[in-house]
Amino acid sequence: MAGVSFALVEILSFLISKTPLGASRAYVETASIITSVFFKDHAAVVEYYTQYQPQISWTAVLLAGVVTGSFISSRLSGDFHLRSVPTLWKSFFGQSRAKRLFWTFVGGFLVALGGRLGQGCISGQVIAGVTQLGVGAFVFLQAIVTGGILTAIVFYRFNVFKKNHRQPVLYDPFFQPANKP
Repeated sequence: MAGVSFALVEILSFLISKTPLGASRAYVETASIITSVFFKDHAAVVEYYTQYQPQISWTAVLLAGVVTGSFISSRLSGDFHLRSVPTLWKSFFGQSRAKRLFWTFVGGFLVALGGRLGQGCISGQVIAGVTQLGVGAFVFLQAIVTGGILTAIVFYRFNVFKKNHRQPVLYDPFFQPANKP
């Protein structure tokens, strides 16, 4: 049912606004607003900002609604918890926030890079690209699924970065070998 509802929202998005759903446009428009306010001369000569006018569009409101709705839903269900290191991560790799943030940044950077190399944003590739049957979107979606499975295997199945693992396979700046007797 959720898939059908989402498809209907995507169709309405095309019909009403002539653009597909996507989250990154709100970030681009926010950057355009900030640049126009603080660096007017720069914004006037950069062609990119002529394409994305400094405005708060429906995508920004959509993004704010998603965050607000998620917060309200988690509060009402009693599932809301503030924690920087999830329980599963903590059980495998310890309580280091720096290590968790480092690997979160690396993963986010790689996914964003893949989305840009595929000539689209991350959400746009999957949400709008698949609904338009774009070949690049299907390749990106398959890369996300494959990458997620391989990452889970490397991190959790083989315990490559486990807190007491003696020989990490990949470079880990936070790895500290156990003290030898």
